Amino acid sequence: MVETREIETIVQRVLKSMFGEARIGDVRIVRTQDEDGDDILRVKVEFRGTEEEFDANVAVRVVRHIRSRLAKVQVQAFPVISYVSSSEMNETRQAVA
Repeated sequence: MVETREIETIVQRVLKSMFGEARIGDVRIVRTQDEDGDDILRVKVEFRGTEEEFDANVAVRVVRHIRSRLAKVQVQAFPVISYVSSSEMNETRQAVA
């Protein structure tokens, strides 16, 4: 089984390649299941760009690219992505600590 940290690294690399290095911060992943029992990855992405810099067209395509990369390491779980601001990610970090 692929470690969650390795999945976070894969996802972060894809996001940085598509949105730009400076716009993507931390990536947090929780493995879980949807209501049908299928494996999913709840992905929380720290987006450091402005609202104007967030490209919805890229966001739609990014799932396909992430799934392709994850398939190469035998991860079949579907990524469900949420983009959050740096302040929201800081709140997440504090809640976990």
